[in-house]
Amino acid sequence: MSELKNIVGARVKALRVNKGFSQDELAAAIDRSIHAVSQIERSINTPSLETAALLAKALGCSIDDFVFDRQKQGERKKSDKRRMAEDQLWAKLEGLSDKQLAAVSQSVTVIEGL
Repeated sequence: MSELKNIVGARVKALRVNKGFSQDELAAAIDRSIHAVSQIERSINTPSLETAALLAKALGCSIDDFVFDRQKQGERKKSDKRRMAEDQLWAKLEGLSDKQLAAVSQSVTVIEGL
């Protein structure tokens, strides 16, 4: 269960930071205390289903984004640092327009060729 708390906490924090919200602003958006948001992000508590739904709406994602890894089963296990970096990147990509996403894709293609 603590691994789930770590995953949820890291993803909520990454999405919040990407959206430019402070913990206080996110707490207000979901009608919860800053203490509750802090405990979720620090992996002390997992959000209830109701709170998870409010978080997803406020952060512009789905509830499963807090829980499920985007990797296919059977692939190598990621380090926490890599997972956090990928989650932050994914959160940034979700907010891009189609034109911006195409530009990022081209940039990645260039980087892969290096």
